[in-house]
Amino acid sequence: MNISTPVLDFTTSILTCASIEGVWELHTKKMTEYGFDRLLYLSTNLRTYGEWGDVSDTLVLSNYEQEITELYIGRGLHKRAAMVSRTDYIPGQYSWRNFLERQEAGELTASERELSELRADWKMNAGYTIWFDETSDRNRSVIGLGASYELTQEDVDALWSEKGREIFLFNNLVHLKILQLPREGRYNSMTARQREVLKWVADGKTIKDIAQIMALSPATIEKHLRLARQSLGANTTPQAVQKALVRNILNGV
Repeated sequence: MNISTPVLDFTTSILTCASIEGVWELHTKKMTEYGFDRLLYLSTNLRTYGEWGDVSDTLVLSNYEQEITELYIGRGLHKRAAMVSRTDYIPGQYSWRNFLERQEAGELTASERELSELRADWKMNAGYTIWFDETSDRNRSVIGLGASYELTQEDVDALWSEKGREIFLFNNLVHLKILQLPREGRYNSMTARQREVLKWVADGKTIKDIAQIMALSPATIEKHLRLARQSLGANTTPQAVQKALVRNILNGV
């Protein structure tokens, strides 16, 4: 099977990218070429009780206007409604046609009607959603691909029939790459010392051990741990370690 040069070029660019911001910039540009110029990606490794969990633990990437994402995420609507419900489908690629047909039939829930009103304000006329396969019960990741204003759902479905496999492949590639990259820039302001202390805790060292290794007092180590917990929004040191690990921010320490 021959693989086109644009596919190889994009794949190589994503695989060699060193930051989430860089990956997202490349991806939004590539999806715009297909007609999807508004993207919203959500991913968490710390969901609880089947929900998304704390918004501070959710990676949010979007090229929508900031006020739109703040409204959608800030009001918690992402936890209550989606263009394609995760509970109704296995991971995969899904047209927004079903949502639009249910809207016309008056079958939407209260939260879905709220989403529909916002969608109308944002002129989100058509699109596709990809729910990604999960590695554990605590993972949840999804991307909504909003089509250009002038495209109808019929246009998008026709496009997907022709280019859907390629688009699906690119989105999964980007998702897997994002999972490998550190998220610290978007989530906290931990210092190198705080990360180092957490790394030693993750390695099973005690406060006394870490103080000796780093040539600092136990009180200073405790201070670094307290500030790390605050930065990560954690109530305990084990929780801080867990959050740091799932965000890949202890790599290279």
